[in-house]
Amino acid sequence: MANKSEKSHSIVHLVPLRDVADHRNDVSVNQSLRAQAAPGDEERVAGSSAVKMAMDGLEAHAKLRTEGKDLGEHFEDWMKRLSQRELVNGVVSNFGADESAEQALVKKLVDVYGDNMIGPWIARLSLAEKLTSGEERIREILTKHWAAEQSLGDMITLIRASEKFEDVDFYRPGVVKLLQKFTPTAVNEAIMAGYGKSEAYFVSVLYRATMKEGSDLAACEAAWQYYRWRFSEEWDTWKIFKRSYLYHFAEDIKKFVDKSERSYDILMKEQMKRSFDLMQTASKVSKLETFEGQVKWYRHWDTDAKKRLRLGS
Repeated sequence: MANKSEKSHSIVHLVPLRDVADHRNDVSVNQSLRAQAAPGDEERVAGSSAVKMAMDGLEAHAKLRTEGKDLGEHFEDWMKRLSQRELVNGVVSNFGADESAEQALVKKLVDVYGDNMIGPWIARLSLAEKLTSGEERIREILTKHWAAEQSLGDMITLIRASEKFEDVDFYRPGVVKLLQKFTPTAVNEAIMAGYGKSEAYFVSVLYRATMKEGSDLAACEAAWQYYRWRFSEEWDTWKIFKRSYLYHFAEDIKKFVDKSERSYDILMKEQMKRSFDLMQTASKVSKLETFEGQVKWYRHWDTDAKKRLRLGS
């Protein structure tokens, strides 16, 4: 069965609702939802039938949950179907007409899928370079009504559980925004707590995040400030800073060098010094432009040094 949209004149395929309503056949549920996500969805208008299919799919998954079935693939499938902003808004309107409707939808998602699925999913969205308008809308809703209710420790744990997530990603703009209700000091304290309060790995991650294109430099600067503040009593010398690199950071550098132990040793010492300078710059009350300028120069040095060492020059 196919209907033509009056506004876009594109064809929207509708799966008979009896297939969607059959809670015993969860494959048909996902097939019905998949019919709404063919190429060109961004330009379609989500009609009442499409919204009903999405809601029927959600209810079917709720029943599967009560039966103790794994909803991993079903969750991914249902969320991907919401690739149209109009469909997301249509689903939201099914719960009411004001902001409480968004809250009701989020509560329903938590009841059906649970925090352990929602957290990693929104983390992946926060790292994506390009989102559909529907994904942007659902991320906006979850950030506003789901993330706001989570503790910082839970958020850090759930974000880390996201597939292919690396700790340097904590300093990507999307993840920084996801954690924006917490103070930078609290965020960095929670991140470091994941390493057993080891300043070694924290500094290693922070240096790599600062050197990585696309990182939020303001968040990196705040993290360097936190690091210096945490060990402020021991900054008469930089011995503790050097100790931080002896294991974790050294391993990060070693993978770039395969010519000689001497090349590895030189690069390690140089990067130790430059990351120490970054921390000092960030700890000054001076302007962020100074920090950004140093980062730009160090990124150039970092890339050039690794290239020269690989070539054995």
